Amino acid sequence: MKFSARATNENIHSEALIAMKKISVVLIIVFLVLIPVATASQDRIGTTELDMREHTELDMTGLETDIELIELDPEIIMATDDWMILVHDDAGKKSLLEDIDRFSLSDDERSDMKFAVNDLWASYPTKFAPAGEKTIEMTIQSDGSEKIISVPVGHVTKIEFDRKKIKETAQGKETPHAQMLASIKSSAKIALTENENQTIKNISGLREKLYKQRDSHGTRSSEEAEQPSVPSNSFSDSNGFSSGLSSSSSFSINQGFPSSVKKDSGSSEYGLAAWSGSPEPLKGEDVTRFHNDPALYTGHNGIMYLSCKKMGCAQVYSLNAADTAMDPDSWEPLPETCQINMVPFASIILPTVAEEKWKLLIHSCNHYYDPLVGDHGSGAAPVYVKKYSDMAKYNKTINDVESAKQLGQASHFLNDVSLPTHTGTELPQILERISEHPRDTHNWYEFYLNDLWYNSSQYKFPVSQKTIKQIIEDDSEYYSFTDPEAATKNLARFSNSYSFTLYYKIRNLPVQLDGNTAKPGTGFYADTTVERITKNQVLAAARYTNGLVRYVRNDAIKDIPIADFVVAQNPICNSPYDVLFHEKTHLTTTGAYSYKWDFGDGNTRVTGDYDFTHNYATAGVYTVSYKTWNAVNGPTNAIEKTMDVYAGACPPSAEFNIISEFGSEPYTFKFEDKSTGGIPTSWQWSFGDDTPGSNERNPTHTFNRVRQFDASLIVSNEYGDSIITKQVVILRPWAFAIVQVNKKAGYAPLTVTVKDVSSCWQTANEFDAGDGTPIVYNQTEFVHTYQYPGTFFANLTVRNDLGTNTNTTTITVTAVPPLANFTANATMGQAPLAVAFTDISTGNPTKWNWSFGDNSTSTERNPVHVYNTDGSFTVSLNATSPGGSNISTKTGYICTNCIRPIPPVADFTVNVTSGTLPLTVAFFGKTVGGPTNTWLWDFGDGQNSTLQNPVHKYNAKGNYSISLTIKNTAGTSTRVLPNWIRAGFDIITVNDTQNNSNISIAQNNIIRLELNQCTSCGYEWSLNITPGLNVINTSFLMNPTLPGVNGGSGQNVWDITAFNIGEQNITAVYKRPGIPLTGNELAFRLNITVSLPIIPLPGYSVMPTDPDSDGLYEDLNGNGRLDFADSVLYFNQMTWISANEPIAAFDLNRNGRIDFADIVVLFNEI
Repeated sequence: MKFSARATNENIHSEALIAMKKISVVLIIVFLVLIPVATASQDRIGTTELDMREHTELDMTGLETDIELIELDPEIIMATDDWMILVHDDAGKKSLLEDIDRFSLSDDERSDMKFAVNDLWASYPTKFAPAGEKTIEMTIQSDGSEKIISVPVGHVTKIEFDRKKIKETAQGKETPHAQMLASIKSSAKIALTENENQTIKNISGLREKLYKQRDSHGTRSSEEAEQPSVPSNSFSDSNGFSSGLSSSSSFSINQGFPSSVKKDSGSSEYGLAAWSGSPEPLKGEDVTRFHNDPALYTGHNGIMYLSCKKMGCAQVYSLNAADTAMDPDSWEPLPETCQINMVPFASIILPTVAEEKWKLLIHSCNHYYDPLVGDHGSGAAPVYVKKYSDMAKYNKTINDVESAKQLGQASHFLNDVSLPTHTGTELPQILERISEHPRDTHNWYEFYLNDLWYNSSQYKFPVSQKTIKQIIEDDSEYYSFTDPEAATKNLARFSNSYSFTLYYKIRNLPVQLDGNTAKPGTGFYADTTVERITKNQVLAAARYTNGLVRYVRNDAIKDIPIADFVVAQNPICNSPYDVLFHEKTHLTTTGAYSYKWDFGDGNTRVTGDYDFTHNYATAGVYTVSYKTWNAVNGPTNAIEKTMDVYAGACPPSAEFNIISEFGSEPYTFKFEDKSTGGIPTSWQWSFGDDTPGSNERNPTHTFNRVRQFDASLIVSNEYGDSIITKQVVILRPWAFAIVQVNKKAGYAPLTVTVKDVSSCWQTANEFDAGDGTPIVYNQTEFVHTYQYPGTFFANLTVRNDLGTNTNTTTITVTAVPPLANFTANATMGQAPLAVAFTDISTGNPTKWNWSFGDNSTSTERNPVHVYNTDGSFTVSLNATSPGGSNISTKTGYICTNCIRPIPPVADFTVNVTSGTLPLTVAFFGKTVGGPTNTWLWDFGDGQNSTLQNPVHKYNAKGNYSISLTIKNTAGTSTRVLPNWIRAGFDIITVNDTQNNSNISIAQNNIIRLELNQCTSCGYEWSLNITPGLNVINTSFLMNPTLPGVNGGSGQNVWDITAFNIGEQNITAVYKRPGIPLTGNELAFRLNITVSLPIIPLPGYSVMPTDPDSDGLYEDLNGNGRLDFADSVLYFNQMTWISANEPIAAFDLNRNGRIDFADIVVLFNEI
């Protein structure tokens, strides 16, 4: 822990002036005398002894030291009655504007009020300036000597008027007040005008009215007070933190008290016990009215009970102490320390306040101690701690029950000063009570403490996700002391350092309510600074209470081993569930002791190391018990500590994403649960806009207004819950231009399509093409043509009431380049040969450069050139235009006294067109015409060859198109047969000799139908197929020698896929096109049975094949041939074939079934 030098920052207590300027200037002066700044007096107070542990410094383990503290410049307080309006940080501004939105006002009134408060913030800006680290001095005792240590408590942020900005804002304004502000000197005070103060008064009054109307914590009418309803949160719990205030029956100042609190019929006073849930203060033996039930303990009772148990007190002693700690008030005479410091205040305020309320305020001094008031502090709490603890120490050997009660009484006053609201800002709190202010800061904070004590299903600290009770239970430190009064003052010094920051946060960040229940994650309930301050204070309270127990009971517990342990990780979410335990009893105990572990799963441990690992075999929640004892207390009075260990039983950790779905108002967002840890089983969403939440996992929510909202998610499962809050900020933005243009460059004339895809917040648009054409207005999509070359800057401008935005797109239009081409009137002849060339280039060329192949050139457009020698000449033309240039070259274009070669005509054949994988195909290339110089095959699977007769293997199932390109000096020829090779498919070839025949084929295989046709006769086949068939390829093979219909000169080939199981057919009629049918035409019909596809037989990975392409699959083992093994396989698998294969494919005797006769046919074929 790093300790710094004593800070010089002022601890401002002038906030007490909030509502007091109205009384008198004299009263202000009195207050300033009463409440000096921190530098006036800083006594060393408190004596913490580090007895058993021999620490050299106060142990700050577990306390936060980087808290952001707030101090306020007194000038702001003097400037206005309600300084809170002027010193808001961003969160406070948001809160105030939300309050204005929540109140029932007309739109004009709401707008005027928001304008007024924003104008105030603009006219009187404040600045939040870092003011260094703050420390407080605390005194510890060890071995009879004292040592002063500096304890860091946080980093100070000082709020003051931003004079520079105030002067800048006032510049140019004509009002006298603005001119005064514009020229204000550094020493002059900032003063508001009467109208500005009235505006602040109106806004503050509106807010107070709002909370009086809406908050169940506010003042209740007499009718409401009689209702039996009890708030659903811990307001109805007994034993909460208490303020030490009582009220008279003549006045209704029950701010924040639950409706269940009733005035005792025998007393005119409520007492603080009533606020805690009891109908009257506890006296004498009445302490047992809570039936010694620790389940009811929170706050004072809870801390007292936990400390007693940690320090080894007997159960009956612990219960009596805890019960009495609820409210020990005996209404004794006011201690002198209160009378001295409060009398000046009383002399001024007493005439304006009823006597009953005055008694209430004076009595509160019993429960306070402010270390910075007067020369020695103000408040009676340290005196009472000393009084009751010494009585308890005396009675511990005489009357143990009385000792326990007196210890409980002492602990109450000790814990009271652990709260910052009991050690500072007393006057603002008192003024809230006198004026019946609806936002009673004191009680709001104590409700917060009660809510966060143990209600794990709803209220936890937002960062640590723990309750106050859990934080105290997990901490085993204690501060021992020899002087209870000095120790109480020491604790108050620590608590006081947070008093103003806490007051500022509670007043600045009001909590939203759901009926009588505070909404988790709203207001100061969600503020991390409040959380960290509170954690510090409850840990300090618990440690000092531990010390108080040791002070009273030291002789009885000094030799008793205190059961204490921690676990390294809890929960453990993933298997194996190995939990590392660390026993801490040996750190605070001397001498031998015994212990027993019970791990909650049937296993125990009584020996072994301090650090060890225990494995839980199955997931679950296990209650671990650790008991310690020695000869002093024995096993029957063993000290026990328990802890729930979560093995694979993890609560979820809340997290979510917010996805904006852009559109016009209303504004819709999708909320996506991204929680980690344990799997949630329920989701509770709150969107912060007074609409019902959602229990969906990923809800979509619509916000109807432009503002900021706090969206919260609570996820839970059987092992716990978790909450997270995020801000949704909806700001109606300026319109933002987004344009889509389908073309940004091209040749003139260039036609482009323009789309306005801007954000939804635009109200108008305009498009300027940049070429001088008229502007287009309010079109979301339109077409524009750029007629001429050039670079154009096209602008799309969108607008709304907030402003305009322009998106510029560059359009480049270029002239069309030429495409050179030419012809000649003669390309062959005897030399001398005169040739007239004609330019037929496109793109409007303006220049021509000819090369005639005999070293002659020309720049004419259409030249005439004479070839005087024999040979073959290559001619080229280079045509040029503004868009570029292009060259056309024709090789051997002019030939004198020569014979031209004949161009080739590509053709080829293959040995097979289908088969099982891998399929090896032999290709045979041939040419009709001139000789061929080069061959280029494309096999359709990405492979090629330059051989004339290549062999290619297909390894993947598919239909492959074959292409052959051949070339000689006279030209190039290409032949393509689409989908000609069917690898992995079976193809049954049928020709016109099989008219009216029946075939069987497996599903998805192919029928290749070949019908001869005489093209020169004018006849052709008209084909019809049933819906279960599909023609996938058609080709015509020229063959003048092919016999067939009417002489025939070729063959029509159709590849047809059979894709539907069942009976199908193909019919064709041979006729002249356009001539009606007479009935005498040549016809063709093929009947087809389509069955299930062939699959490999058991024990084989290859498919059976049809070696002779007759539609029957004789090669059962798929080895590519028909052999004896196939007949054996058929015999062994006859039943399986009948059940799993298409019958038609294996029905070798075609009798419609699979039987022994098929085996005989197969054997005979072998």
